[in-house]
Amino acid sequence: MEHPRAGKRSSPPRILSKVEETRLKQCFLTELPKVKGLRRFKYLRDIVLIELALDAGFRVGECQKFRIKDVWENMAVRNEIHLEANFNKGNVERRVAIAADLKKALELYLPLRMNPWPTNGEDAILLISKPGQRARKDHMSRTDVVWALAFWTGKAGLGHMHFHWLRHTFASRFYWGGGKDLVETQTMIGHRNLNTTRIYLHPEQDSMDKHLLESRPGQLSEIT
Repeated sequence: MEHPRAGKRSSPPRILSKVEETRLKQCFLTELPKVKGLRRFKYLRDIVLIELALDAGFRVGECQKFRIKDVWENMAVRNEIHLEANFNKGNVERRVAIAADLKKALELYLPLRMNPWPTNGEDAILLISKPGQRARKDHMSRTDVVWALAFWTGKAGLGHMHFHWLRHTFASRFYWGGGKDLVETQTMIGHRNLNTTRIYLHPEQDSMDKHLLESRPGQLSEIT
């Protein structure tokens, strides 16, 4: 009789350290002022894409489908993004406030996206595949997303990352920094099942280090 095979254990999702996140955002600040024209348009599109996941927890498929009207109203960036139920991947309805970094990126990107005014107006895709060029599809493809993230992580001197890690990072930071409310976290990132949300809840290493040092005060300082 054969030995039963052990089922595969899914490894916990990776999150960005605070140092990695800071290096990525610092890279935006350093590189954006260096470019103009279509390159600036493309850089801003990429920054909005990354911020939608890192500062708002949206999935790749959601970022691909967003339209201008989802983030823009009355000639200004909205205060929140409202996703209706089944917007993408059978998701539940949710509202996500637009945090400061995402709002700034949108304020810089949208004037470029809307000049010239898209044929279908505010119903046009927010993140287009090839700014200023003809493309087979309006929205960014999965390959576009992979290349965009690889470009910026490379610029920031970071290793290979999966786009979904940005969403993991958002969920973990929201949980640990917002009162450790699992139901709030579930609602914020749009999970139907609470057990799905549990895999995101990584204690952060620097937080654990701090708590360890606080819990183990030195008593041997005068030993010789």
